[in-house]
Amino acid sequence: MRENSQLESQMKVLLNRAPRLKYLSTDATSFLKLVQSNITHPSLSQIHLKHYRTRINRYMNAEQCSILANSFIGRQYEVLTLRIDDRNIILDLVGKVCNLRALHCEC
Repeated sequence: MRENSQLESQMKVLLNRAPRLKYLSTDATSFLKLVQSNITHPSLSQIHLKHYRTRINRYMNAEQCSILANSFIGRQYEVLTLRIDDRNIILDLVGKVCNLRALHCEC
């Protein structure tokens, strides 16, 4: 639990120190926890979500993608790269992420 809060704190510091950051490649599970805390970032428009920490949940499910798409920061993405467990998630992401120009999915 403490490791998660420390990771969240470090990510917030990183985002605050990089106001012109446009691209971020990070662990999907950690980033989802951060997204749920309603973070914002003015210039972040490209995100590549990977699964570094776990071998069990390598793909994002519909609920996780919905959390991402409905978040403050999720609405501003132009380029999104992630692994999903169901192709129907693509329709949800395209419908909810209004600035999306490119979506790279692995199923």
